[in-house]
Amino acid sequence: EYTIEVNPESATLDKLECMHTHGVNRISAGVQTFNNDLLKKIERYHTSDIAKEVVRNAKAIGFKHISIDLMYGLPNQTLEDVQEDLKTALSLPVNHLSYYSLILEEHTRLYDSFEPLDEETEGKWSDYIVEILSHAGFHRYEVSNFALGNHESEHNKVYWHYDNYYGVGIGATGKIDGELISHSRSLTDYLQGKNTIYIEKETIEDTMFNHLMMSLRLKEGLDLDEFKRRYHCSVEDIYKEALTKNLGNHSLIIENNHLKTNDTLDLLNSILLDFLPE
Repeated sequence: EYTIEVNPESATLDKLECMHTHGVNRISAGVQTFNNDLLKKIERYHTSDIAKEVVRNAKAIGFKHISIDLMYGLPNQTLEDVQEDLKTALSLPVNHLSYYSLILEEHTRLYDSFEPLDEETEGKWSDYIVEILSHAGFHRYEVSNFALGNHESEHNKVYWHYDNYYGVGIGATGKIDGELISHSRSLTDYLQGKNTIYIEKETIEDTMFNHLMMSLRLKEGLDLDEFKRRYHCSVEDIYKEALTKNLGNHSLIIENNHLKTNDTLDLLNSILLDFLPE
């Protein structure tokens, strides 16, 4: 799989054709919403029509995998807006969809004026999204990701399996075993050939927890044999108390030697609290 993420406003026909000619077979477009008023509020530079044209062009050119990102919980967004986004998305030739709840960090432009969804409303909207996409044939294989058939993102599964990956270029990040590697985000430095690299060394406890956390985001769960191969100890050895509790209340199950959520992906955060390193 060879993926490129694109912003709709800059994904011209010429660029898409160039990508496809040189082997890119998966496009992921940051649509966020098809509502033009909401796009303006979150300061995106494309329109609904531009986003739809990019998807249709990608299909016509011959891309095998076409994915879009959508968001819910945008400022002043309603459930009716989400319904329209889903209706539009399902009318397009996409076979993968990432659907995220908006979370704004402090010191961002929208933060001070943003009123996030309350927990109950967010849960209802999430359930609605899952239901509609499920009826349309999309299976939820990760907390926020849905695929038709075999169109799961191999690219992102590398992160969720907590495998190693390289980051190359300005602002890129990578992970090699217990080291988190990031490159400077300074465009000025980058253009001058200064590639400052920052390395954060994880403790073994943090590495194991991050592996568990990322893998439990997947419906398939954590491969218990792979965990033991990497760390030379079992999940039962490290997380005995948390495991006993969450297997006992059926929040987690073990199936095909994978530790996984028992249809409780939306409750993952509360489950993970029991596994946090002390």
